[in-house]
This record gives sequence, C-alpha cells and structure tokens, in this order.
Amino acid sequence: MKVLKQTEAEVQCRIPDNAKPGRYSIVVLLTDADPTYLEEPVKLTVE
Repeated sequence: MKVLKQTEAEVQCRIPDNAKPGRYSIVVLLTDADPTYLEEPVKLTVE
C-alpha cells in the first residue's frame, strides 16, 4: 500500500494490483514521544 495523500481528516492510498484477496485492518503508527500502533475501526476488502 502506498500513501498518496495524508491530512488530519483523511488518508488516500493505492493498493497494489498484486494484493491478495481478503479483508484488512488499518493500523496507524503514532509519532508521539512513545510511538504506539493504533488499530482504526476501518476495514479494507480486496476482491
């Protein structure tokens, strides 16, 4: 996955053509003093 655009309100990305079919979760890496992974309540389905 390649991030094309990122703002405070949205993230636009491109999924590669060779992505395996399935349902994926979005995880964000916070860049605070203590970096933390945050799983978002968003799912991506690749058919």
